[in-house]
This record gives sequence, C-alpha cells and structure tokens, in this order.
Amino acid sequence: MSFLFGKVTPRGAERGMFGRFGPIVGGLLSIVLSPFWLIIRGFPFVLHLIGGWWGKREFKYLLYGLPTIVVGVTAAWFLINGKVSGGTAQRALLYQKAAQLAFKRQAWDQARLYYQRAVEMGISDPAVRFELAQAAEKSGDDAVKVAVMDSLAPETQPGFVPAHLWKAAVLLQGRTTPAAIELAMTHLNHVVTLNPTNAVANTFLGEIYFQTNRMELSRRHFLKVATLQPKHQMMLAKACGLTGDVSQAATWAERAMAHYREALLQDETDMDARLALSDACFFREDFQQAVDVLRRGLEIDPADSRLRSGLARVYVHLSDSIQQTSRAANQRKFELLSAALIADPNELSVFDRLTAHLSTDKDVSAEGTAMLLDNIAQGRAVAMSHLILGTIADRGSEDARFHLERAYEELPTAGIIINNLAWSLAHAENPDLNRALELMNALIDRASENPDLRYLDTRGTIFLKLERWKEAIRDLEAGLPAHRNSSATHQALSEAYQQLGSGELAERHRELAGQLQESPEN
Repeated sequence: MSFLFGKVTPRGAERGMFGRFGPIVGGLLSIVLSPFWLIIRGFPFVLHLIGGWWGKREFKYLLYGLPTIVVGVTAAWFLINGKVSGGTAQRALLYQKAAQLAFKRQAWDQARLYYQRAVEMGISDPAVRFELAQAAEKSGDDAVKVAVMDSLAPETQPGFVPAHLWKAAVLLQGRTTPAAIELAMTHLNHVVTLNPTNAVANTFLGEIYFQTNRMELSRRHFLKVATLQPKHQMMLAKACGLTGDVSQAATWAERAMAHYREALLQDETDMDARLALSDACFFREDFQQAVDVLRRGLEIDPADSRLRSGLARVYVHLSDSIQQTSRAANQRKFELLSAALIADPNELSVFDRLTAHLSTDKDVSAEGTAMLLDNIAQGRAVAMSHLILGTIADRGSEDARFHLERAYEELPTAGIIINNLAWSLAHAENPDLNRALELMNALIDRASENPDLRYLDTRGTIFLKLERWKEAIRDLEAGLPAHRNSSATHQALSEAYQQLGSGELAERHRELAGQLQESPEN
C-alpha cells in the first residue's frame, strides 16, 4: 500500500497509473527541464574547452565550445526574460483590477495610483488610460488628467472617442468663447470621423450649428439622430424650416407631435413631453392646441413654473402677431398680455410688452391700470403689477417710487425691479444716489461674469449724477451695445467726456444724440 494524493492506493494500481501516464509526464518534464539540463551538462564541457584554450592558446578549443555557449546563454536569456516579463504582465493586471475596484468605490487617490502603476507596467488599453484620467480629475491631479487626455484625444487627429467627447463637453460648459466652441467642434468632428452615427457628437454639432445659424450643417447632423431619438425631431424640423424646406419641416414636426401625444397617452404627468408637444404645436402655428396642452398640464400640476412660463410666452407671441392698430386690436393685445401676466408674473417679456403698451396706448391705459390695481387687491401677480405701475408712472415721482419699493419688498432679488427702483431713486426730486448706487453695485456684482447691459447703463447714469466721470464712461460704454439708439445714453457720454476735457468725443456723442432725437423711430 502507498499514499497517492492523500488516498490509500494499492501498489498495483499505483504502478498501473504511472505505467499509463509515466511516458507522457516524463516527456513533458524533459521539455520543460531541457534548458536546465543543457546548461548543467554543458557547463563542465565548456569549462574544459575554455581551460584547454587558456592552457595551450589554441583557438580550436574555444571554437568547439562556441555552439554550446550560444545555446546556453540563449536558453538562460529566454528563461530569465520570460519569468520577468510574465511577472510584470501579471502584476500590471493585478494593479488594473485593484484600480477598477477602487474606482467603483470612488477611492480616487488609490484608483489613480493603481492605474498609473498598471500603465507604467505596459497596460496600453485606451479605456484604462481614460479611467486613469478620470480618477486623476476626481483626485485633483490636473497634471496627470491633462497629460493623459491630451494623449488620448489630440487636436490634430482622431483618437479615443470618450476622451474627445469629454474634452468637447468641458469646452462647452459655462460661458463659452468662439475659440472654445471651435475647438470643441474639432473634437466632435474627430468623434464623427471615428463613429459617424455617434448620437452625442451629432447632437452637439447640430445644436452648435443651429445656434451659429449654419442650418444646412445643423440639419445634416440632426438627421443622423432624429429617427432613433425623437427628442431631436423638432430641432431637425426647425433647421429644415430655416433652410426653406417647408415640406420636411412639416413632416418632422408632425412626427414629433405624434411621438409626444403617444407619450402623454402613456403618462399624462410627463411634463417634459407636454412641453415638447406644446412647442411642436406652436411651430405648426396651432396656437390654441399649444395653449390647451399647457393648460391641461397646469390642471395636473399648478405649481410647474415651466408650464407657466411656456403659456406666458405663447400669449406674448399671439399678442406680437397682431399687426392691426385699431381699438379692437389693441384691446385684444391687452387681453392676451393680461393672460400672460396671470400665467407667469415673472416673465420679463410680459413686463416689456405691457409697459410699452400701457405707456403708448391711452385708450387701454386706464383699463390696464385698473386691472393691475385689481391684481394687487386680490393678491395676484402683486410684484409684477407694482413694477408695471411704478414703471409707467412719471419718472422719479412719489407714485413711481411707492410702487417700485413695494415690488422690491415682494421680490428683493429680481434684477428688473432693482434696476427700475435705482433709476427712480436717482431721478427723484430729492435723489438718493448713494442707495441707488448700492442697489446697482450689489445687482451687478451678483452677475459679474455676464451682467445685463441695461444694468450697466443705469449704474453709469448714477455715476454721472455723482460726477464720477471715468466710472460713468466705463459703464455707459459697456452698456452701449444695448443702448446705441438711446439719445439719453449718448447725451450722458457727451457730458462725461466734456468734463474730462475730451471735446472731440463729447461732440461725436452730442451729434449722435441729436440725430436720434430727430429720428421718427425715437
């Protein structure tokens, strides 16, 4: 009896097993161990030959042993290198797995370190390097992130699709510049080169071309995604319409409407689908259907601000579309703007239209004032009603200041209210310039990266009244693109330049102010 693999085995069975498998095992062992036997058995022979050559200085001894030396060194090299290379590759895979586990746990520092070791050991898979860049970004190592992303997504040629998409998304975040947009487009075009149907890249490019009024290119990219992604069908319809293809515009708009109607049949509370359907109806000039869709949504969720804003914009558009100037037409405009005000008291386009309408049309001014006062009495659209009443009142009057102060109390963060209140304070019979400036400074500082040009004009006017000429010129010129047709702005700039001794510029602005005052449009 003997023990084989932990079991008691009869000796005959043992002999039988080795009898069957012994030659095979022996053959395998001879293959595996042959390099070692070659070295071990050849080594004394090589030493004998080297000794003979050393003693007698006969070159033939060294020549006889040269094949053995070459074979031995080569075998040793393959053994050692195979062991080292195999070990390195295995360790690299272990680092990669550890990095992936750390990545899933959001242990970003560990993930970055493990990915770096894996890449250093020879892992070249771009997906692994991309995850290294992501881990570096999360751990705050911008140098590694940028270096890896640049290698994966060069500007000059197509690289790794996810890296190009990542770069494009970063470039298009926040406030973009024309240069950033062009560079983003370069990366997106690389993606389309690698994958012509990539939905993300085609959508981005379609939107960029649409925003930059390159409609044929926009249409081309939206066409690649609209069939499989119905949410892009309306953008395609609009691009077709703007290129003059009315038939295709109608076709895609109808497809979008059918898709969103089906979505609402499945889920009536899907407000995204409801807004999209209203937009499609609006595009097809079915305004009543657009209004009905939004009204039904407000019956389901009266607090949804998107529905209210959308409904207000439909009413404003309907008001703008009335070209007649008759008494009945003006009355209809006022009714639509009143409905818009009730739908969304915070929609600034409603404020602009109502203010202009009530200021120029005396026939509806009294009725409009009564409606606004009624709103306040009933607690409806209180802030906007006070704002409109304060704006259409005599500039700087006590009545104007009262209503604007009340509007400010209701909505202390609304930019248009702050702007109009500051303007009223600056132009009152007894102006409060310091408070007016304080209000405008806070408002502009809050949106310092992208201030409303109207606000800069207001602050510039306040600086002018404070005789702070340089600051007045700075703000008035910055706001000039929005007020280049304002005679008051050019008159203010003329005064400021005159005070600083720049007579030529003062005269230029004075001439422009005079021309604008004489223009029929002003």
